[in-house]
Amino acid sequence: MQTRISVKEAMTVHPITLDVNKSLHDCAKLMKKHRIGGVLIVEKKNLGSLLGKKKLIGIVTEQDIVRKLVANGKDTLDISVKEIMETELITIGSNIDIAEAIMLMRDEDVRHLPIVEGEKLVGLITAKDILRIEPHLFDFMAAKFELREAKNKPLLDVCELCGCLTDKIYSSKGSKVCKNCKKLV
Repeated sequence: MQTRISVKEAMTVHPITLDVNKSLHDCAKLMKKHRIGGVLIVEKKNLGSLLGKKKLIGIVTEQDIVRKLVANGKDTLDISVKEIMETELITIGSNIDIAEAIMLMRDEDVRHLPIVEGEKLVGLITAKDILRIEPHLFDFMAAKFELREAKNKPLLDVCELCGCLTDKIYSSKGSKVCKNCKKLV
């Protein structure tokens, strides 16, 4: 599916970045201040007599903080972003159609895609950015999440008498019924 809308038309041109030597506390304050769910982590590289440039080396998201630290009971105040950042980045080019971007996000289970041209960071696109422009792409993204969520939930049946949903169905006098209706039949 093609939307004829490129990633560059929906991306944030100046994404929030943080130096790799900063603390997780600094990162969380940036997330709160800018109301964002992820911060791109950069490292300043000296290039001889040039002033230097920033190289994208990672990302820290709210999910990283929760899954890697909070859920494991780790103290988050003294941790460097270097210790928690994801370094295996999934990136995309700016001329890619946003439908491809949302499918990549779905397949890789990410919500933030740094936009790069060569090695240069040119922007960031999130699932929210895409869905704001093309809400019908929600179905592509939702399919993956529904499958993942379904694995964690019991299969439910409908009682033919009362219509309730139940994880345990009984056969009684030719009908599929819940525990309560089984007593009545």
